[in-house]
Amino acid sequence: NAQELLSTNEVHVSQDPIEWSTARKVAILSLVIFANFNESLGSSIITPAVPQIVHEFHGTNPSIASFLISIHVIGFAIGPLILSPLGEVYGRSPLMHGSNILFVISSILSAVSPNMGLLLFSRVLTGLAACVPNILGAGYVADLIPVEKRGRIFALLSFGTLLGSTLGPVIGGYLTLSAGWRWLFWTETIVSGTTAFAAIFALKETFAPVIRSRAASKESMNQPDAKTTVREAIVRIIKFMIRSPIIVLATIQISISYVYFYFLTTSFPIVFGDQYGFNAGQLGLVFIGPAVGTCVGLIISGPFSDWYLNLQRKQSGRSIPEDRLITSFAGNIVIAAGFFWYGWSAQFHLHWMMPLAGASISSVGCAVAFIAIQTYLTDSFGIYAPSAIAVNTVVRSILAAVLPLITPSLYHRLGFGWGNSLLGCVALAFSPTTLILSRYGARLRTNPKFQVI
Repeated sequence: NAQELLSTNEVHVSQDPIEWSTARKVAILSLVIFANFNESLGSSIITPAVPQIVHEFHGTNPSIASFLISIHVIGFAIGPLILSPLGEVYGRSPLMHGSNILFVISSILSAVSPNMGLLLFSRVLTGLAACVPNILGAGYVADLIPVEKRGRIFALLSFGTLLGSTLGPVIGGYLTLSAGWRWLFWTETIVSGTTAFAAIFALKETFAPVIRSRAASKESMNQPDAKTTVREAIVRIIKFMIRSPIIVLATIQISISYVYFYFLTTSFPIVFGDQYGFNAGQLGLVFIGPAVGTCVGLIISGPFSDWYLNLQRKQSGRSIPEDRLITSFAGNIVIAAGFFWYGWSAQFHLHWMMPLAGASISSVGCAVAFIAIQTYLTDSFGIYAPSAIAVNTVVRSILAAVLPLITPSLYHRLGFGWGNSLLGCVALAFSPTTLILSRYGARLRTNPKFQVI
């Protein structure tokens, strides 16, 4: 893990981020959390405005509505492969600063877009910017936080990401009604600009190899070649993809929680807009349900994960990363149960609170499963967790960009009940991946045949 790589022989205490003051850690992690919140807010704030945008640009393809919501995930898929290796050469903070600036630029482009083409392009740039705090968040946690406290910190980190995704439509709904859809992006410009400005003063480099390299540079010592380091980082990501079974299994599990969250958000305009006749403002408020569910999931998963890890240490004298996975299987079951509830209550046109309750329950499961896998990968790969996270980010982002596009045709062919039941059954079918990972993960992780770092 990170602590093993940061030996006191190589890193002076003042250069070891794990030894920094609590105030300094809080400042850095708060910025990372807010960057995740801001950039997930920017990805979802457009949801209630989609009908207005499609109408203004005279869109006729029914898939355009879903594509406007999910296209930013393409940037999420491209970015990690390019940016994660750069982070291992230049550090985490330069990438964060660049991400903040790119987010400001993409928000301005979205606000002034004269046609659908430029708006879609700017949404891809938004995804490219948003992927940086997403993949580096695990790295910051590994750099700054001891293993036994990471669960609750990951809950806070994911709180920013998932809460931004669910509150975005709430804000977007009423901004669209009161000021028009372009003001969604002007608002994001202001918020992201504020984040970028604050980061200049508060964000510090935490990646130990870069800190050592900079210290060596000041003492005129030899530094590793940048091209070599980038090449090694790219090779590491490729090896993670093709040689690490635990990455494959973890990616399957986290993709379920991530993609299903997008199934929910892209289905709300259909279920609550078409079926229940909600306007843009009311549609935005619907997302409060999943926001509450997300909060409940985070409150449960993070602290419980740390508690169970420490319990294992007390009982057996040690803990392993696989101890983090105890909640993941339960998360998948809750996801499936929520989709069954959501689908059939909408199918029978029960009171709108019933499908909303089902969606909220499903979001609890999404949060629980997501936190478990993210924390597991961070504990398993330490300071190189961003490379591991990058692999699953690419896969889940591609799936989240493509699969929700089937939502309109799925509901048209099967209806809300059977359509969501099908999704629930798929979630159940993939649930055993967590059990396999929990039982055999330690053996696979330590097997020399599958060693990557």
